[in-house]
Amino acid sequence: MKRWLAVLLAVGILCVALPAVAEKTEQNGTTVVACSTPMSGLFFTDMWGNNTIDANIRALLHGYGTVAWDPAGVYSIDATVVTNLTAVENARGDRTYTFTLADGLTYNDGTPITAADYVFAVLLQSNAVIPALGGINTGYAALVGYTAYAAGQTDVFSGVRLLDAHRFSLTVSHTALPYFYELTLVNVIPCPPGVLAPGYTVLDAGEGAYLAMPDPAQPNAEVPAKLTQAVLEKTLTAPDGYLHHPRVTSGPYQLDAYNAEEHEITLTINPAYLGDAQGQKPTLARIRLVNMGNADALDAYQAGTVQIIHKMIDADTVAKARQLQVEDKAQVSNYMHSGYTFLAFACEQAPTDDVAVRQALALCLDRNAFCAELFRSNALPVYGYYGFGQWMTMQNTQALADYEIGYDLEAARALLVKAGYTYNEKGETYQEGKRQVRCKIDGGALVPLELRWAKAPSATSDYALTQLKPAAEALGMRLTVTEMSFSEMLDQYFRVGGTRDYNLFFLTENFLTAFDPYSAYQTGDAWQGSINTSGLRDTKLMNAAEAMNSVTPGDTETYVKRWFAFQERWRQMMPTAPVCCNVYFDVCPTALYGYAENAPYGLARALLYATDQPPVEVTATPTATAMP
Repeated sequence: MKRWLAVLLAVGILCVALPAVAEKTEQNGTTVVACSTPMSGLFFTDMWGNNTIDANIRALLHGYGTVAWDPAGVYSIDATVVTNLTAVENARGDRTYTFTLADGLTYNDGTPITAADYVFAVLLQSNAVIPALGGINTGYAALVGYTAYAAGQTDVFSGVRLLDAHRFSLTVSHTALPYFYELTLVNVIPCPPGVLAPGYTVLDAGEGAYLAMPDPAQPNAEVPAKLTQAVLEKTLTAPDGYLHHPRVTSGPYQLDAYNAEEHEITLTINPAYLGDAQGQKPTLARIRLVNMGNADALDAYQAGTVQIIHKMIDADTVAKARQLQVEDKAQVSNYMHSGYTFLAFACEQAPTDDVAVRQALALCLDRNAFCAELFRSNALPVYGYYGFGQWMTMQNTQALADYEIGYDLEAARALLVKAGYTYNEKGETYQEGKRQVRCKIDGGALVPLELRWAKAPSATSDYALTQLKPAAEALGMRLTVTEMSFSEMLDQYFRVGGTRDYNLFFLTENFLTAFDPYSAYQTGDAWQGSINTSGLRDTKLMNAAEAMNSVTPGDTETYVKRWFAFQERWRQMMPTAPVCCNVYFDVCPTALYGYAENAPYGLARALLYATDQPPVEVTATPTATAMP
């Protein structure tokens, strides 16, 4: 482990100088960004899935959230959006946040943004009809009145109040407090009701906000009205709906074109955007994000058809990019991933519902070989639910060394035997070395140890197959691999349609800055799918996750202590088999300023802060001094 710590420290101190050689950043006014992860086209919210490229595109398209995050890891109110905030606690301990919005906020088409747009966003995303459309409506579950509203038991969301055109309030339930990342519970990004729910208005008669429509029986009167599935199927989830083609938006960029088949999207500057929390506005006039493998992307960069490469991990390509840096032909920024690469299980179905099977599979992966051979030490082995780009991991790297999961087929075999996989497909005693499939008897029936891998194309998953296939043969596991597109694999992984046909997946996950695995391990039905992706329903793990974040903001000592307790339970249950955490490399021209410095904080921020204008050097003006 010391070797990997040395790699981590070396990565952490690597600085990239900005060469003086100027290069043209754009071709025909367009900055082309190559991303190795294909986009899924979910450009409104994460309610239908959270592909990392989609998340970055969403951050570019949708802005003016009430809460902002800065690279120092601090959450605060976005002063560009909110001019005043009050927080009042009642006798029960519920905390009401009242927001006063700034003047002049508009969507890209000039439509004014008012408090009703923020309230509508909460009403829409918590609506009872969302699950019928395949989405997850739990984003505002911490608010008072959520349960009844989200279940469709009432049209009024009592914890959400529309006070006037510039003011609204959100009340966080005492049951959700304390919470380490408390402000994130009241982060709302506006969305246009006129686009998503034409004919509806947002009203509040004093008991909470609700949606209404004109009353046909009374002129100039409006009555509560449910948002129907038919409406949202047309405005939101249709192929040309807001989920995939949001045209009226509030972020630094606006949608110009999206090609789902080519996994390509083009964005242009939103001229109405007032800036982020620091007042930063975009300067790259036109951005096109394309799906491209690392090697092809570097070739395109050298040919001038790609200007930025995001998240390179291919070792050969990284070495070539570093040489371009030496030759002053590129900037290369490197940073640790705030996430991890893992073998995912369908914990809701046999045989991966058996913790012994999951633990055995975790022992079939050689993490050191992954890091040394595939990534040539541009990665670190991971033994839990963490990434080395997270602040709590960076502060506790030595302690995590004790978590090591080795490559051990004998230990894996012992786990399978202990779990009862001691029979072959004829119901006879399993014999080692006879190329039989292990089975166990469950309820009088033979259950084969059959693994069905939904495999999307990638060099990382190819390498995983070279390890898992011989291990499966040696241990008596039947491994069936089905190649499919990345989008098809994600549909299976997120259980679009309610179920999945496969029990193995190989993926990489990004963790949000507000790390909250409580949602990911919720045991309730409403959370299964795009939120609880593993299918594991373990109350102790869920409670450990809840305890971790049930800490007063700022109490990092208690948080870290409970973070370790969560990791311990996670390792016992092994909802996935952790593999490694990559060092990512981004490439951009030497004449692009601001991108490299912001790349570690996400593609959206890096593009927002990127400019082809060199920083202005401020020279101090000499001041006169009196002679003695």
